[in-house]
Amino acid sequence: MPRGPGVSLRDDELLEGQVNGRALAVTASNVLGAAGTTGTTGTTTGGYDETTGQYTDYVTMQDNTSTIQVDIPLAWGAFDGTMWSATWGGISFEAPAMVATADFDLYNASYNESGVFFTASDRLGEIGGFIQLLDGTKSWYEDRCTWTAAMIMAR
Repeated sequence: MPRGPGVSLRDDELLEGQVNGRALAVTASNVLGAAGTTGTTGTTTGGYDETTGQYTDYVTMQDNTSTIQVDIPLAWGAFDGTMWSATWGGISFEAPAMVATADFDLYNASYNESGVFFTASDRLGEIGGFIQLLDGTKSWYEDRCTWTAAMIMAR
């Protein structure tokens, strides 16, 4: 039975409760837009400790179909839980997915922004095994990589 904390992005509130059990209740407000506050190890902004470089607060988020559930740092205020549509090797599919980051523009344009893209589907196996999936995404990153002599010889 799903339970535990969740975030209402619309209202910027942390909710706790249980499906078919304890009703959802607001336990904190302004969780994603929090101003900097002093923590025990340094200054935290939206759940990120600038002294240690670690995320300090997490929240559980779900995709729009409630199929995928992931704990993400509160500092990652940009979230998208819509279906992922793609065509690989002539196979078209839709899969539940989620993207979470602090800034979509930076996340999509560089490697300088933390974030996560997660998807799951039984249709992904139709494309092939994990090697085929990795080979299929390799071109997304190849132009940004510098090959060393050891890497070239290992190919």
